Amino acid sequence: MRSRRRILILTTALLPGLTCLLLLVRFIPREPEYEGLTIRDWISSKPRSEREEALIFLGTNNLRLLLHRLEYDPRKDKVIALYDHLPSQVKSQTWLSHLVRRKITMADDAQGVLWRLGPLASPAIPQLTRSASTLGPQPAMRAFMVLDSIGEQARPSIIFLTAYADSYVRIQAMLSLATHTNLPPVHEALTRALTDSDSKIRKQAEDILAGRVFE
Repeated sequence: MRSRRRILILTTALLPGLTCLLLLVRFIPREPEYEGLTIRDWISSKPRSEREEALIFLGTNNLRLLLHRLEYDPRKDKVIALYDHLPSQVKSQTWLSHLVRRKITMADDAQGVLWRLGPLASPAIPQLTRSASTLGPQPAMRAFMVLDSIGEQARPSIIFLTAYADSYVRIQAMLSLATHTNLPPVHEALTRALTDSDSKIRKQAEDILAGRVFE
């Protein structure tokens, strides 16, 4: 009897929070499809030969949507904030955890699809550069990984990120340029980094210019 009463009190107390949580999750836009399957379907269940063609189609036709998803930052998500304040008994419910983590999965999938596009994602270079240089660590790193996959067309952006981004992104940008130190813009960027206020940046630049990075 007491146990039942406790459950009733707990449910009543949590109802407003759970209602808000479900309403917030509900406003996730409908998934784009190719041959009746979503991006998640293609990534998780189809053979590689079929998957690549489908994901390139979905990527090139949904570039704006995927870029928006790529910028998702769980640290700023009200759903995550509400979920984190729920009792462990409620958070342990698999269906609720799946709903709350859905946006994280969608952001990861967006990165995977955009990465596969390579140079086909070049129209997104300006937005990816902004995201990598201004957003929180997780979305910034996602944006950088996509930029890095584009290749030569994105190199000016990678050079820019060696100076204007989160410390970890800056280091990754320098590592990405390590095989291009013979190019004047790359060499100049790494030389400037030798006098950076961040000791990790200085050390990374020194190692790259001295050819120690791949030892």
